[in-house]
Amino acid sequence: MRLPIISTLLAGVAEIVLAEAAIGYPEWTLGLPSNSYVNEGTDLVVTWDSDGETGTFRLTLETHLTVPIIRKDGMNDVYDFQQIYHVLSESVNFADGNYTWPVEVVDGREGETYLYVFDVAYDYSDGHYHSYTGTLNFHVQAS
Repeated sequence: MRLPIISTLLAGVAEIVLAEAAIGYPEWTLGLPSNSYVNEGTDLVVTWDSDGETGTFRLTLETHLTVPIIRKDGMNDVYDFQQIYHVLSESVNFADGNYTWPVEVVDGREGETYLYVFDVAYDYSDGHYHSYTGTLNFHVQAS
C-alpha cells in the first residue's frame, strides 16, 4: 500500500521540479567579483542572457548591513540587516540584455559597512510571481 503512495508523491515532486527548471532563470552578471568596491558616479552595467524571454521585470537595488545588528526577542536572537529596497525600474525588457545604473550612495550607505545587490522580480505567463536575486554583492564607495 505504501509503495503506490510514495511513487505518486515522488512523481508529483518531480513534476514540480521539472516545471521550475523549464522556467529557466537568466544568469545576471556585473562583471566584477563579489564584495568589490564601486565608486560613486561610475556606470555599473548589469547584464543577462534573456534566453528567449520577451517579457519585462522589475529591477530593485537592495542595501543591507554587512554584519547584522543582533537583538534579543525573548530567548531568540533576531538578526537585523536593516535592508532598504530602492526600485530602479518597474519595467525592464528582458530582450534589452543590460541595464546601466549610475552608481550613487543610497541613504548614506557606503563603504565596508553596507552591501548592495540587484534584485530582479518578474511574472511569467503561468501566473506565478518569480523573484530572483540576480547579482553578487558589492560595496559603494563615496566620491
